[in-house]
Amino acid sequence: MGFRSCSTASSRTLEQGEAGVLRTLDALDAAELRHTGSARSRADADRLNTVEVRGPAPPPSSS
Repeated sequence: MGFRSCSTASSRTLEQGEAGVLRTLDALDAAELRHTGSARSRADADRLNTVEVRGPAPPPSSS
């Protein structure tokens, strides 16, 4: 369980400039976490980030 994807789009995305965006994307790639919202290039931005979902997880067992 855990995160498979995240969005990097926000009003604070560019606070550390282009270098900050690139550091963030490099860190997400190193963690094998898919991302959308900011990109290194137009080609990256145009690539769809889809995640297949099988439905909600069952509630935790109360035993």
